[in-house]
Amino acid sequence: MEIHIDKLKTTVLQLEHAIEEYEEIYMNFYHVVSSSSFFWNDERSKKFFDNMYIEKNHVKRSIDELHTVKEIYGEIISNYEQIGNRIKVQLKEKNNVVSHFNQYLDQIKLCISICKKIPLATYPEVSSLISREHAQLMKIYEETEDLKDRLVQLFDRMQEFEDQINKKVSQLQIQKMTDIREGV
Repeated sequence: MEIHIDKLKTTVLQLEHAIEEYEEIYMNFYHVVSSSSFFWNDERSKKFFDNMYIEKNHVKRSIDELHTVKEIYGEIISNYEQIGNRIKVQLKEKNNVVSHFNQYLDQIKLCISICKKIPLATYPEVSSLISREHAQLMKIYEETEDLKDRLVQLFDRMQEFEDQINKKVSQLQIQKMTDIREGV
């Protein structure tokens, strides 16, 4: 998955402008059409105006769907913007990444264990060096453990975002627009 927040923001602005334009055309067109019913009243006009009413509802539903798409984009932006401006991650690789962190932590533990096993009294000339190395390894271990925990939390958070977004997208039902001439 790759997310570019700036590109999404641009897409949302373009979508917003398109929706505004569609709404304006929608309102103007159907206002003119409904006004013409005062001047045109015969058998064909009744069928035409009935079809226009149905079509008006289809167009309104399509505009509402565009608003929903815009809201979904907005949610993606607000969720991922907290993480960064450009995100590239494979959520399914979480366990693999955690496994590598654990392997690294195991290697650090092994080094710490080796440092602890060295009898400092036997080697007084290197005891201060070994003590510093032991302290440094402990610090690296703690920092790595903390980094792994934060990474797991980030993966979990992003998975939660994706689940929420997928749920909203799955509920979205885009209606296919048809040519009005088909019904007349």
